Amino acid sequence: MRAELLQAMLAIAESRRPASDLDLWWAENSSEVEAAFGRGVYLRISQRGFIGLGQALEKLEVEFHRSDTHCQGCGEPQFFALSGKTTREEIIEFGRRCKLKGAREFEASGWIHPGQYCPNGCTFALYNLGSMRLKG
Repeated sequence: MRAELLQAMLAIAESRRPASDLDLWWAENSSEVEAAFGRGVYLRISQRGFIGLGQALEKLEVEFHRSDTHCQGCGEPQFFALSGKTTREEIIEFGRRCKLKGAREFEASGWIHPGQYCPNGCTFALYNLGSMRLKG
C-alpha cells in the first residue's frame, strides 16, 4: 500500500496526473497516508494542498521532478504567451478562463505581455525580449 500511495503522490506532484485529481485522491486516501507516512506528511498535504504534496515528498526524501510547464503553486498547466507564436484567439480564450487580475483586458484586447501564466493566478513570469538582440 505504501508504494501505491507514493506512486499516486509522485504522479500528481510531477504533473503526470492532473493537479485537480489531488482533492478527490486525498479524500479517499488521507487516512492511509497518515498511517503510512505519519502526521507531519498528512498535515503538509491537508493544509497546503499541491505545495504541501511536494514538501511531503521532500520530507520523505523521495526524488521527484517538478514540471516546467505547470504552476509550482497549484499544478495546473501554464499558459505560454510567445511573441509571434501565440495567436490573438489563444489569448482571448485564456482571458475567458483564467482567474488573473486583468484577465478581462486580455479577452477584450487579445494581447498579453509575453510570458508564462498560471490560469489560477498563482504565478506568472514575464519575458524580457528587449534584451535579446539578433546578430546579423
